Amino acid sequence: MKKIKVLRYFLIEIAFTLAMLVYVVKLHNVYSVSGPYEVQFLKIACLAVVALIWFFGPMLNRLVMLVVGEAYTFYLVGQDVYKRGFQQYCRFSTMKDLWGEVWGARASAFELVTGKDIFPFVLLLVICVAFFIVYLLLQRDCFSLKWRIPYKLAVLLLFFPARACLNNYNALVEDLRSQADAFQLYHSEYYAFDMMQNTKDFVEKYGLLTFAYRDGQKFFSNEVVGDKEREEIAAFMAEQPEQHSSQYHGLFEGKNAFFIQAESFINAAIDPDLTPTLYKIFNEGIVFDGFNTPLMAGSTSDTEFMANTSVIPITQGKSICYNFYQDTFPVTLPGIFASYGFNPIVYHNNYGEYYNRTLFMPTLGYKTFFDCTGLGLEDEAPDSVVADVVQWIYSGTSNPYMAFWITYSGHQPYQKDSVGVSEEDWAAIYAKYPDIDENFAAFLAKNMDLDRGLGNMMNLLADNGKLDDVVFVFFGDHFAKGIDFTDSSAFYEQTGKDYSYDSNFTGLAFYNSATEGFHYYKEGTILDLLPTVCDLWNFDYDAHAVFGRSLFDEEYDGFYFTEYGNWRSNYYEFDPTTGTLTARNNASFDMEKAQQEMSRRVKEREICNQILELDYFGTHESSD
Repeated sequence: MKKIKVLRYFLIEIAFTLAMLVYVVKLHNVYSVSGPYEVQFLKIACLAVVALIWFFGPMLNRLVMLVVGEAYTFYLVGQDVYKRGFQQYCRFSTMKDLWGEVWGARASAFELVTGKDIFPFVLLLVICVAFFIVYLLLQRDCFSLKWRIPYKLAVLLLFFPARACLNNYNALVEDLRSQADAFQLYHSEYYAFDMMQNTKDFVEKYGLLTFAYRDGQKFFSNEVVGDKEREEIAAFMAEQPEQHSSQYHGLFEGKNAFFIQAESFINAAIDPDLTPTLYKIFNEGIVFDGFNTPLMAGSTSDTEFMANTSVIPITQGKSICYNFYQDTFPVTLPGIFASYGFNPIVYHNNYGEYYNRTLFMPTLGYKTFFDCTGLGLEDEAPDSVVADVVQWIYSGTSNPYMAFWITYSGHQPYQKDSVGVSEEDWAAIYAKYPDIDENFAAFLAKNMDLDRGLGNMMNLLADNGKLDDVVFVFFGDHFAKGIDFTDSSAFYEQTGKDYSYDSNFTGLAFYNSATEGFHYYKEGTILDLLPTVCDLWNFDYDAHAVFGRSLFDEEYDGFYFTEYGNWRSNYYEFDPTTGTLTARNNASFDMEKAQQEMSRRVKEREICNQILELDYFGTHESSD
């Protein structure tokens, strides 16, 4: 009888082990890729399954596998959901820093979740519960301790094949390292693997488990930066181009500035009937065709950091607003305006704790920060409501001012009952576009809410004779997440709009009612905002402390980059997935010069990272 119980015990546990191994492998095949790197970690995952099941007793190993298995499932499925919304994968440091923001935006995140994503969690629960019941029905008592000790000791032997898998991975990495050289160092496969700049490309090449391991190494590493890095920064910054004065230098000298960082705005939102104020801004203002804001790890907070400092927020996934809010930045947008007698104030529809703005905005140089509470409004107030409060602040003042408004209505989710969507706007959209999908209609309605607020503000300023004295600087913070506006999107068929090169771009426009506008083509990013503003307002600044250029600089060929390694100028672009440079706009270019420029751009990211980690400007100034 005892032998039968022992045999039955082993058969049940073997069946449970096989079920879990099949689950782990199948889940991996759905959400990751195979390859020489990834297979090593899949083997380790399978060895871990065997070890956990046979080390713990049958009453406990089901619970252990449920907890560990759900965590494994959450990582793989969660990363897939994140990629759908952000077109990249999430770093551990980003998860740590922005957990509060993610939880606050959980409604938006759940909008991306499908039944297919829920199924693995339910399946794992069913497997663990089913085998728990099988054990209770057929076995009832735990295997005796004297029998468990030998196989618990045997489980420890699994360490050796797991270690062999890790050694195989390290050998592959070393082989990759040995292939990198010269120019090809910064654009080699090893550099892309080591720096993990393009998380999407990394996972597609090496797998999600490899990504988790490499990201974990960086998350727990203590990379020391010191005197050597300070010397590198000083040498690099000394070579930065001097401040440029264009033919438009001083065009807006003496005028007030009202910056609008529009949440999830892209050019596809511009409509002469539905968003007439935005249409006016982008048709009568100074508009930069080719301008786009990259979506970085910190999303909106990284955009406002770049807009205000012209420094790239590259810190291996760390959130700038939480990790570096005490750093010193000698050149900032509000700091420059303040030095010329303007009063810089920043506004946001949400609480100041979100993205740590209460502490970070003073660091950037703003004299005052009004969140929703400071404006006397509820959290996540629609843009039209915020604009109706803010407009009275400026309709009667004669003091020079610089305002920076971080809007909110455009934020996902894109559905009828979300912030910024009114019944009147909804009806107007369907009256013009009866076949439009709900998510596109919600996107337009949210921009209509912002448009109405800006329109009311401009009308009040005009009534008080103040409109000619202010320049509205409008740009989007990043593309609209979780909604498709690429050339294959149904949006264009449903609305009859034509897709253009910059339909999915965030746009940049300077609008002043007393200034004749024009369109100007230059590839650019939000890094170029500060130098361009200084050019237009006739402000002096230290060009050796920023990384952008005036978009009007004729010697500047333009520069756009993404978090995941894409790069382009007016004349050529680099695709990190193929490692190739190709011409743009039928232009010819010097390949050697382009490679040198690209190598400097890659180095620029490293320098920005070191500046932040060292608080270079703060410690550098104090040591002088």
